[in-house]
Amino acid sequence: DILTINATLSECDVRISGLCIAAGDTTRTPINTCTDTTWDTNLTANAYCANNYWAGAKKSCSDQGMRLPTKDELNTIYTNKATISGLNSAAIYWSATEYNTDCAWLQYFTDGGQYNNIKYYGLNVRCVR
Repeated sequence: DILTINATLSECDVRISGLCIAAGDTTRTPINTCTDTTWDTNLTANAYCANNYWAGAKKSCSDQGMRLPTKDELNTIYTNKATISGLNSAAIYWSATEYNTDCAWLQYFTDGGQYNNIKYYGLNVRCVR
C-alpha cells in the first residue's frame, strides 16, 4: 500500500519563503510504471520501471495533498535544514524535477550536492505544499 506515511505529514514542520515543509519524511514505496512499450528482455530496464521509487514518492505526497519539492525548493530545504526537525542530514532526498524519463534530481544532505539518478533508488522524501 502506497499510503504508509507518517500521520503528521500533512502538518507543516516549518514555513520557509511561503513553502510548507511537512513534519516528517514519507515511507519510500515503489510503483510499477512499466508498460508494454517499456517492458523488454533487458532485466535492468525492467527493474527501473517495475520499482520506480520516485513515482511512488510523488504519489505518496499527492495522497496527502502535498507534493515533492522541486530541485530549487529542495536546495532551500537543504540550506535551512538546521531549522527543520527530523531531517536526516546524512540522507539523500528526491526532488520532483526530472532530468529525463529515467532519471530525476536528488540532493545529498551531507554536502548539498545535487545530481540526477535513476528513479529506481529508495531515497528519502520530504513533501511540501
